[in-house]
Amino acid sequence: MVESKADLFAALLAHHHALLKFPEPAPDATARDQLIANVLCLARYLLSPEQISLLRLIMAEYTHSPDFGRVFLRSHVTKAKNKLECCLAEIVKKHTSLTADPKEMAAMLFGMAIGEFHLGVLVGFRAAPSKQALEKRARDAVDIFLAGCTAHLAL
Repeated sequence: MVESKADLFAALLAHHHALLKFPEPAPDATARDQLIANVLCLARYLLSPEQISLLRLIMAEYTHSPDFGRVFLRSHVTKAKNKLECCLAEIVKKHTSLTADPKEMAAMLFGMAIGEFHLGVLVGFRAAPSKQALEKRARDAVDIFLAGCTAHLAL
């Protein structure tokens, strides 16, 4: 039995979140390969019509129930971005001179790779990007991001 609208919403989010399956890294996968695979997985998930509809529902209901936004952020966005954080934590661990916070790094990479696409689709300003456009954006964002990390290490 569900006791509140927020509880029902949390159950719906848990169901949708279970659909997000990140790929297992190949034994010989580089950090670049892993990041690209995880960014693409996350982007495809977040840009799916179901997820866009769910987020629009949250936005419409927010003024009536601010708990929706908090539940969504806590149970959905944070868990999804955690995978990027884990990959980036491994990079930081390998490069002891890199002092950046993996959580902040994940937020930057997420914004660079997915943010503009997600916002555009969410507000109806653009259609979801093609598979090729999404793959190119993920590769370019990861390459730029890793080049920035390398430059930071050289400082």
